Amino acid sequence: MSRDLDHATNHSGRMILSTGNVELVKSVYTAMKAGNILSLFTKLSPDIRVWQTDELPWGGTYVGLMQAKTFFGKVSAHLTPEVTLERFIDSGDYVIGIGRTQGTTKDTGKPFDVPLLHLWEVRGGKVIGLQVFLENAPMLAALTAG
Repeated sequence: MSRDLDHATNHSGRMILSTGNVELVKSVYTAMKAGNILSLFTKLSPDIRVWQTDELPWGGTYVGLMQAKTFFGKVSAHLTPEVTLERFIDSGDYVIGIGRTQGTTKDTGKPFDVPLLHLWEVRGGKVIGLQVFLENAPMLAALTAG
């Protein structure tokens, strides 16, 4: 069974551009790594919704570009992270990035190395959602002094 990922359709016949969605998400990581905020925000929908558990100091739900900027700013205020993606899973309107985040915490100086999963939602060539999952216990331990 052959399938052209650039022009695949889902079960309801709706056109999906999966390969393009993976490439879009990869370009978001490239922009973040380069610190190119302008490039990053051109890839996000004005209505983007970002979520991470509120167990972490930067966690919560952030809606819209300004709140997404707040989310990324809070992460940067607490961490000097380096994200390494080991795998992307292409699921149509969703792209899953699996990897690790490593670095140090700014308040304690402790290192961290935790697995992560990013669930990206893409529509119309823009990221409309990001859910961030990581192993909370080791991250919280790195954030805690002592």
